[in-house]
Amino acid sequence: MPNDNAKVFVTKPHLPSLERLTKILRTSWDASQITNFGPLHTLLVDRLSQLAGTEYCVLFNNATTALMATLATLTEGQTGEVITTPFTFVATANSVVWSGNTPIFADIDPATGCLCPKSAEALITPATRAVVPVNCYGNSPDFKAFEEISASHKIPIIYDACHAFGIEDTVSVMQHGFASVVSFHATKVFNTFEGGAVFTKNKDLSKKLNRFLNFGIDATEQSMNVIYPGINGKMNEASAAMGLLQLEDFAESTQKRESIDAIYRKEFGNHAGIKCFADITHTKNNYAYFPIVLENSTERERVLKRLRQENIFARRYFYPLVTDLSFYRKRSQKPAPMLPNSEWLSDRVLCLPIFSDLSQEIAKEIVNIVAVTLSHGYKGN
Repeated sequence: MPNDNAKVFVTKPHLPSLERLTKILRTSWDASQITNFGPLHTLLVDRLSQLAGTEYCVLFNNATTALMATLATLTEGQTGEVITTPFTFVATANSVVWSGNTPIFADIDPATGCLCPKSAEALITPATRAVVPVNCYGNSPDFKAFEEISASHKIPIIYDACHAFGIEDTVSVMQHGFASVVSFHATKVFNTFEGGAVFTKNKDLSKKLNRFLNFGIDATEQSMNVIYPGINGKMNEASAAMGLLQLEDFAESTQKRESIDAIYRKEFGNHAGIKCFADITHTKNNYAYFPIVLENSTERERVLKRLRQENIFARRYFYPLVTDLSFYRKRSQKPAPMLPNSEWLSDRVLCLPIFSDLSQEIAKEIVNIVAVTLSHGYKGN
């Protein structure tokens, strides 16, 4: 197993060679433009729009800014409540708060980890401005149910699709909802060092977002007039260059991840007490995560400790729930809703390492450590 100099983390970024990165950056160098909607930024926007099948793609410096900007422009002058899930990374809720809105937490579907439509709909009030389901681990929320909720209550659905780049259900999942926000962080299956994007078919939203991320200034106009306060949320040329190279490698990188996913599913399928979370149902998946569900939190901690002794760093993802974090616990809605499915899954799920450079031998050893630990009741030193 890995030694101190070869730790295995839950994820590892795919990195093209420095030679390839230097070569593609020559375009920006020759143009003397390394930010402010340069040539590589423009090219990446076009290619991502084509890939997702959405008319508009707005690039950001990160996905948190992208989600915040989407909610801020959507609720400008009339902020209120945004219904979302507690079973997510805290950036989802933080984006709601920084947009000037209040997060309201509904329960999840334990089969997918995604926001439960019925639980969300039960919390809709006249103050509700949007619903933000999360494509948890890339699993799809119930798109049809949320479309019906949107139509019935006249409330936009904004998908936090940070895990879902490259996933298709016949068509790209980026095509669902009023907008989908994707993360291009280094830990994601597709990265631009740091980055994010909003995919939408709404021209007005696209125009507002491009203005918002440029201090409120419309870069297509000669005027420097600001009609509402924006921020600096632009993606730079180096990040765009990385994104273009990632697109070239994406199919091969995903295929390698798929092989690790297949090993885990095959080997764990014969072990009681270990459930491979959410069978893949998409027509195309990105294999960004591999979560397993154990019988209880005690078993999970036992496995986590044993793996760490072998320099393998799995992750309790998502734990704790956002509603259990100090800031949100103090500011939770009263009376707080029951979140039994979220609490159940948060106590049991463990994400195992999966990335394109992970060898099949180490993946099989990880399976063996997990299985032996649970079968033999390993308690550690």
